[in-house]
Amino acid sequence: MLLPATRLDQYGSNMTDFENDIGKKSMVSQALAGKKNLTREHIMNLAHRFDVSPVVFF
Repeated sequence: MLLPATRLDQYGSNMTDFENDIGKKSMVSQALAGKKNLTREHIMNLAHRFDVSPVVFF
């Protein structure tokens, strides 16, 4: 999940900012670390947040 990790730095965001898109802070952390897979819903939420195609998450 390179794009959101990059965007965290670019926009000064933190993991709490992604709780509405992915879920609890622990899930956000695990997803960023590659330990948990994102669901279709997570991907759609993140694509909307970053204004990118969902394809970038595959």
